[in-house]
Amino acid sequence: MKYKFAVFDLDGTILDTLDDLTDALNYALRTNGFPERSKEEVRQFVGNGIRRLIELGVPDRTSETDIDRVHSCFTDFYRCHCEDKTKAYDGIIDLLGRLKGKGIHLAVVSNKADYAVKKLCEKYFPGIFDTALGEREGIRRKPAPDSVNELLRTFGYRREESVYIGDSDVDIMTAENAGVDCISVDWGFRGRDFLRKSGAAAIASNPSQLYSLIMGEHKDHSKIAGDLFLEGYNCSQAVFLVFNDIMGLDKHTALKLSSSFGGGMGRLREVCGAVSGMFMAAGIFWGYDRPGDYEMKCAHYARIQSLAEEFRKKHGSIVCRDILKGIVSDSSPVPSERDEEFYKKRPCLRCIEDAAAILDAMLSSETQSDL
Repeated sequence: MKYKFAVFDLDGTILDTLDDLTDALNYALRTNGFPERSKEEVRQFVGNGIRRLIELGVPDRTSETDIDRVHSCFTDFYRCHCEDKTKAYDGIIDLLGRLKGKGIHLAVVSNKADYAVKKLCEKYFPGIFDTALGEREGIRRKPAPDSVNELLRTFGYRREESVYIGDSDVDIMTAENAGVDCISVDWGFRGRDFLRKSGAAAIASNPSQLYSLIMGEHKDHSKIAGDLFLEGYNCSQAVFLVFNDIMGLDKHTALKLSSSFGGGMGRLREVCGAVSGMFMAAGIFWGYDRPGDYEMKCAHYARIQSLAEEFRKKHGSIVCRDILKGIVSDSSPVPSERDEEFYKKRPCLRCIEDAAAILDAMLSSETQSDL
């Protein structure tokens, strides 16, 4: 394994706390006569502790006395309602169990109030973490390395065998200040592009990918994709399914999603099925889900065009009929028999292996550039 000690941020990394934080802030603002904030505004405010959340949430030029009053109101409300809508992110409990089963020690360091950190960890992750630390009087909060350094001393781990996992620029700075590696996650309060601009060295898009990064595992998907094709899966299914160890989809769902794209989309000889499978997997890893996020949309389309260009360099085209020109012209809905001549005559196996290798290369550069 790559690391022996994994320290996690809480909010936006292992727990989705945004709804409860938004409700508590808006209750405190409303009670004190201030305008409420949207969920997306609160998303940008969190990460630096409750006091900073309050300071950003109140209107400009609010007095310190009023900030203190809102802070107190927030704390009283949140203490009773921090579990109302909060939930663990999908796949996180399984991830933590797998890591613990491998003998990796696990801890939490958060800028959230210490009482809330302990309460939430006990409720959602009983028996999982060796310790959980929040904001405490006399201890500098993140990005200061104080709490991480305290854990390293307590458990006796060296910096090179420890890693900090978080979802924000504050977490990246915390790891740097503590002298440990950092793995960022893009499912929390900050997106992938923001994390990259903030200097993220490694970014995981789902818990399965995070597990591989913590364990130091790297799988060559190219050969496995080819084997799936030889088993009888179509070209798109072979490429899409092989990355399911990272995507974490239900296998049957993954196969059904990709089943329509074999043979250049239902044997129409349009875009190569291997390319479609590669694009679909890239969408799972880096795709956007906010219609107004044009920056993320542009970044994702740039990735897709880059993948297409790499494939085009190897096969001259991303279109099935061009790749098979002079070999196959049949576009009937009836699949060809998979005999020895089928595999010998067509370049499909190479297309599948190349598509998987191209996506592997992008995954490596996107997630492990400096690890």
